[in-house]
Amino acid sequence: MRIGRRPIALNLGALYKRRGHPIPEEFEIYQGHHIWMLSHSLSVLRDGKSLDVSHLHYEIEFGHPTATVTEVLPQGRFLMPEGGGFRCEADIRLNGRAAAPEDAPAGEGLVENLYFGGRMVLANRDDTVGRVSFGVMTPRVQAAGAGDDASQWVFERSGEPLAGYQMMLELLLLDKHVHKLNCRIRVRAKVPGLLGIPVRIPSQWVPLEIDL
Repeated sequence: MRIGRRPIALNLGALYKRRGHPIPEEFEIYQGHHIWMLSHSLSVLRDGKSLDVSHLHYEIEFGHPTATVTEVLPQGRFLMPEGGGFRCEADIRLNGRAAAPEDAPAGEGLVENLYFGGRMVLANRDDTVGRVSFGVMTPRVQAAGAGDDASQWVFERSGEPLAGYQMMLELLLLDKHVHKLNCRIRVRAKVPGLLGIPVRIPSQWVPLEIDL
């Protein structure tokens, strides 16, 4: 397992303004805060000697008193089948929350590339920043973190053992004067043990500093 050490940080307010729209006055939160979209990455490699991974637990903890998670993706309600696999697709609102994709086109060609083929197409609707879309290694996923200063995801195998690449995305409310954000990340894997009894293998906590 390899934890990506360079999260992608995108400022929702700045992305919204790229469409040529000022932030509506009713979003007073932007007067003293920014909402950041952070994209994290995880790689799970599998060869002939590897143990079969049935569960992956990915955790992030932030080290700033104003850091508040407003949304985490992927979540089961935003998953859809695609070409024998699954994708997470959601519209990202100015208030830092995700919503089911609307029928109207999400944008007109302005794209932010994310990890592993994921992307965000910028929107041209009133309170929508853009539509995110990225692959998911299994449809059995749980996520938590909204309203907290930490996030976590649990991926459970559906058929084949878990392997490949996975992106996790979270929206984070933060004081606008913060330019560097410290966090730490840990991954735990569940694999078969002696006599078939599953065991959990944790990684060490990995400290990161994110430039905003």
